[in-house]
Amino acid sequence: MSSFTITSADPLDPPVSDLIREWLALSAATTPDPRSRHAFPVERLADPRVSFFVARTQRADLLGCGALYRHDGGLGEVKSMYVRPQARRLGVARALLQQVEAAAREAGLARLSLETGAAFAPAIALYRAAGFIPCEPFAAYRPDPLSVFLTKAL
Repeated sequence: MSSFTITSADPLDPPVSDLIREWLALSAATTPDPRSRHAFPVERLADPRVSFFVARTQRADLLGCGALYRHDGGLGEVKSMYVRPQARRLGVARALLQQVEAAAREAGLARLSLETGAAFAPAIALYRAAGFIPCEPFAAYRPDPLSVFLTKAL
């Protein structure tokens, strides 16, 4: 699997919603306390304030997804970052994150923040390598020992 493309996608499209549900199941298995799970359900990813992206092979196989949620006040939030196990360590997550950042800049957002599970060490390493730094909980988030909060000025 040497090449893939990143495109906008409809989260309600059945193969895409299956990918999202796969991510939600992993999130639930990794973060047993539902109060510490902040992933958007499929329907919420269809909100007009969300830009949703997928990575696909040339044969259109879905490899992963990522989204930008536009809060009021110039804040963007990275949501639904997920790469299927067989596509990990191929640059898919980095490419999705770059697309989310580009969409945030294009939307004129000043800052991009995210919440991720403390158990997702590879994701945290990716975000840190991309220039995200630790921050306090933002928007409606509250302190949570199972969450890591990161931010980046754009």
